[in-house]
Amino acid sequence: MKNAVTQLVLVLALVLGLAPLQSAVAQDEPFTENYIAIDPALIVNLASERRTRFLKVGIELYVRTAEAAEVVNTHMPLVRDRLITYFAGRSVEEVSAVEERDALRLGALKAVQEVLLERAGVFAVDGLYFGSFIIQ
Repeated sequence: MKNAVTQLVLVLALVLGLAPLQSAVAQDEPFTENYIAIDPALIVNLASERRTRFLKVGIELYVRTAEAAEVVNTHMPLVRDRLITYFAGRSVEEVSAVEERDALRLGALKAVQEVLLERAGVFAVDGLYFGSFIIQ
């Protein structure tokens, strides 16, 4: 029933040209864009004595609210910098061990939370997930 009422209000808003009414209705809907992709994926140099090695990592950040998403997007250059600094220079062995990936993920999450706490006064990010993890 609530969905039908919402649709009716949106149709009336469109017909009558009441944009403020439409935005007020939209605010009642739950926040659904909880994942923010770090795009493009991060590419960093790894420490290697034999040859140049790279890590390409695709990261998704999980946020609970639209306000948290806004904080992350506002500070995205700083978030990217902190993540590049976190991953760069690690040994190939350190990033290629499957059992170490969870520790890397949690360390990267902590790095992001710390930088957002420093700059925005909130943790904002509740989760960090690898969408891709390529060592070359």
